[in-house]
Amino acid sequence: MLPLLAIAGYFTPMIMLVVRGLWGLQPHLLFASYWLLNGTINTFVYLQVFEPETNVFLATGLNLIDFPIVALGVYSIAKSRWVKFVLLTGIPVYVIAAIYAAIKYSLEPETLINFIPIAITIIVVSIVVEIFYYFQKVEHTKYETSIIFILGSIIFHYLSYILIYLFENHFPEVANVKDIYTIYYFSSIIAMLFAIMAFSQRSLFKQKN
Repeated sequence: MLPLLAIAGYFTPMIMLVVRGLWGLQPHLLFASYWLLNGTINTFVYLQVFEPETNVFLATGLNLIDFPIVALGVYSIAKSRWVKFVLLTGIPVYVIAAIYAAIKYSLEPETLINFIPIAITIIVVSIVVEIFYYFQKVEHTKYETSIIFILGSIIFHYLSYILIYLFENHFPEVANVKDIYTIYYFSSIIAMLFAIMAFSQRSLFKQKN
C-alpha cells in the first residue's frame, strides 16, 4: 500500500499543475517535473519492468538527473545572493563532472553514486538558507506559502535520501532492504503531502509578486 500511495503522490503535482493551468509558474513546473520523473522511475522499479541491475542503474541515474532540475527550481525562487551564486556555479560543474565520470567509468552505479552526497548537501543547505529568508517575513502571500511548502517537501525528501544513503553505503551490515524501502516510501508520502498543499494554494498567479 505504501509504494502505491507514494507513486500516486509523485504524479499528483503535475496533474494539479495541468488542471489548474499553472504552466506559467516556472518553479512549480520544474518541481512538478522532478516529482513526475521520480514517479515514472519508481513505477518501473515497483512493477519490476526491468532486471534488478537495470533498476539500480535507473535509480542512480535519477539521483544524478534530479539535482540539476531541483537546483534550477531553487535558483528560480532564491532570494539569497549566496544561494544563487552557489547554484549558478554548482550546476554546470556538477553536470560536467557527472558526464565525465559517466563516460570514463561506463555509467557504473558504484562510481556515479559518489556524486549524490555532494548534490544533496548543496540542495539541503540552499533550501535551509532560503527557508530562513522566507520566515523573516511575518506574513506571506499564497504564492510565498506555496513556495515554502515546496521547499519543505524537497528538503524532507532529500533528508530521507541521506538516511538511506548512509545505511546502504556505510552501514550495510545493519541495513534491512524492507525497512529501507518502508522509510523511503513513507517519507515520500509525507513529502508529497507538502507538495499537494503547495499546489493547492489559491490565487498563485495574482499573488506571485
